[in-house]
Amino acid sequence: MLGYAYCTGVYDSEEVSGLCATEPTLRAICGDQLPSARILDRFRRENRGILKWVLVQILKRGLRTRYNLNTSLLPAGLRQYLVELATERLDVARHMDRAGQGA
Repeated sequence: MLGYAYCTGVYDSEEVSGLCATEPTLRAICGDQLPSARILDRFRRENRGILKWVLVQILKRGLRTRYNLNTSLLPAGLRQYLVELATERLDVARHMDRAGQGA
């Protein structure tokens, strides 16, 4: 759920939590178990490495689909770029949650 949210530009845990009730794809992922923003924030903090891996996999799949790449290997520079992109998205989510807690 967080991988999908972060890849679609939704980073704030409050917003992700709210969209789980209304946005069709997030609703399908969550089912009847709507997570609170606090749970999402804690999960992100405790599972940063896993989330980074998930984001890289989603981004790789998107590239392969978009450009019809049938190879399982990506150039090292592209792989590194995807890792950096995933890290940036996690950092944005962390900053958004911190800003929301300070308000």
